[in-house]
Amino acid sequence: MPFAISAQESPPAANPSATASTPETVSTPETAKPGFFEAATERAGKTLAPLYRAPVMTGLHTGFAWASVVTGLASAIMTPALVGRGVDDAFSYSAAGMSLATMLLGEITYYGDTGPQHGLSSNNIHALLGALGGALTVVTPLFVPMDARPWTNGVGAALMGASIVVNLAY
Repeated sequence: MPFAISAQESPPAANPSATASTPETVSTPETAKPGFFEAATERAGKTLAPLYRAPVMTGLHTGFAWASVVTGLASAIMTPALVGRGVDDAFSYSAAGMSLATMLLGEITYYGDTGPQHGLSSNNIHALLGALGGALTVVTPLFVPMDARPWTNGVGAALMGASIVVNLAY
């Protein structure tokens, strides 16, 4: 009988108010469990710890950064009127993909090195310029009209290039 109660088990209380007499624990700030976002951030930090500043990850981040700047500038220089729409699309989408990879690898590799707690540090400036340039480059082939793509890809590549200069200089 799968539902039979053994001698060691006690049957559930028939009266729900009988169990209500036990005092419940009150959560104080010292005993409170972290919220969802705090717990997720803590888990992410433990998960990403082996990748933090790993040589392979820093190399990939740097390589994708240079490649996204080069393809972004190529897309800015090789306009559709000059080389045709297909070549410009190829450079635009390549720059977008490489910029997205650069930003993701940067976040994984340098997790914890940036944020408001670090103030106006060179890492924050590097991340801000890179994120602005990368976001502009990612958005360009998806939403920007064809005649404005050279400008947005050029500005995005220039911001990412400035981010690299900040990283190298400081």
